[in-house]
Amino acid sequence: MIGGFALLLLLSLPVLAGAITMLLTDRNLNTSFFDPAGGGFGLISHIIRQERGKNEAFGALGIIYAILAIGLLGVNITFFPQHFLGLSGIPRRYSDYPDRFTT
Repeated sequence: MIGGFALLLLLSLPVLAGAITMLLTDRNLNTSFFDPAGGGFGLISHIIRQERGKNEAFGALGIIYAILAIGLLGVNITFFPQHFLGLSGIPRRYSDYPDRFTT
C-alpha cells in the first residue's frame, strides 16, 4: 500500500512539472500560457473585470483582501487543529509519541 506522503507526491509532482514547463516556455520561448494579453491561467480575473465593467481586475483593496484571507484563514485552518492535538498531549514528532497514543 502506498503511504499518504508518497501518494501526495505522485499526484502533485506531474502538475508542478507541467506548470514549471509552461513557465519556462513563457520566459524563454515567448509563449503565452500565463500571459493574459496572449490569451493565457487570467480567465477568472477576466470574467470579474468584464462583469464589473472595470479595466483592473482586483485593485489594491482586492490584493489586501487576498493577503488577509490567505494569511489568516489559510494559516488558521491549517494549523489550528494542531493546537487541540497539542493540548491532548500528542507531540509534534512521530518518534516522540507516548505509548498511550500507539493503540
